[in-house]
Amino acid sequence: MFGDSVSDRRPGAGRTDTGLRPAQGQTRQIGLLSPFSPPGDPAAGKRIRWGAELGIKYVNEEMGGVLNGRPLELVVEDDAGTPADGIGRVPQTGPEG
Repeated sequence: MFGDSVSDRRPGAGRTDTGLRPAQGQTRQIGLLSPFSPPGDPAAGKRIRWGAELGIKYVNEEMGGVLNGRPLELVVEDDAGTPADGIGRVPQTGPEG
């Protein structure tokens, strides 16, 4: 789903078949920033999360994961519907968070 480089997180960025295959079973994390507390809309955040979880379940169970069988894992962070909180949470959803 993401470029193979850690520094390039744009969907599909620079995708080429390098012949490298990740080990099966290692998860690939997908970050979700959504409002789960005020001043954001917690009800909307809950529905966004449900949709993301449904998508993750479909990819893992029906499609057999991504990148040759890697299961997806959803990493959820509350941005409270504010840009400042959202920006502060981005590093926590990355590969080292």
